[in-house]
Amino acid sequence: MRARRSISRDGRALLRDYHRADFESIWELDQQCFPPGIAYSKSELRAFISRKTAETIVAELDGAIVGFIVGFVVGGRGRRDEGHVITLDVATSARRQGLGQRL
Repeated sequence: MRARRSISRDGRALLRDYHRADFESIWELDQQCFPPGIAYSKSELRAFISRKTAETIVAELDGAIVGFIVGFVVGGRGRRDEGHVITLDVATSARRQGLGQRL
């Protein structure tokens, strides 16, 4: 995976690649962001993150995960010009600050 943007000096959240150790935190955030039946189960979220062309980016502020995005690249015959967003989650405390757009 490519390296992601680092924290800016204005206190904005750090955007970085997902690490396995993040899983419980992002799953819990997904449960907070979406109602039962819409929030992903652990196995569903794990399956999306594990896709060969998946990209998962985590937003961290003061050591806590405050957002994440899971998506994957689509396209045939070596083309990687389209993507699909699976989920975009931002903690209530971090909303209305442009974090979703940055992700």
